[in-house]
Amino acid sequence: MSKKTVIACEEGEYKDFTGIIFWGANEAVVEKATFILAECFGLKLITFYLGTWVNGNWEKGIWRSGTWENGVWENGVWKAGTWKDGIWREGSWVDGIWENGIWDGGNWWGGMWKDGTWECGDWWGGNWKNGTWECGDWWGGNWKYGIWKGGTWRGGTWQDGLWKNGTWNGGNWKGGTWQNGEWMTGYDKNECTRTVSPNNWKK
Repeated sequence: MSKKTVIACEEGEYKDFTGIIFWGANEAVVEKATFILAECFGLKLITFYLGTWVNGNWEKGIWRSGTWENGVWENGVWKAGTWKDGIWREGSWVDGIWENGIWDGGNWWGGMWKDGTWECGDWWGGNWKNGTWECGDWWGGNWKYGIWKGGTWRGGTWQDGLWKNGTWNGGNWKGGTWQNGEWMTGYDKNECTRTVSPNNWKK
């Protein structure tokens, strides 16, 4: 006999739960998960503490820890944990590890970005290891490798990678390849102020 599917669809706290969540627009398959379903001012929210989000749609709530394997994140606050793949549409990322996926809007405050595609949004701090940046505003943090296609860089440290286009307006350029774009002001690896783009620096 096949096992009966367990469904979480009522307000309350769930511990070590494996099954399906149906809570407002929040629908997902989870494994060994600890979470709370609550309703506040007519909104149905999830607070996720532990376990694995296998796949599904996250509408609103707070992610405190755990592993996100795949799915669509519509809005909410991510505090910690590991994101493996999926689509992020809006919300605030406070800390954690992003392994792959598409970021389509919101605020990134800290943590590690390993790979994936950044479509738009505001990056305030943290570490970028690899991936593709399409557009958005970078306010601070460390960029190591990857491709920058457009948007505005406003501060932080660029260690290496390919800059294809966009606006540079502050921060440290330590190495990499500059193809095109607007350089307003910034610093080289020796902390010297530069008013022209890196491809015009004398070796």
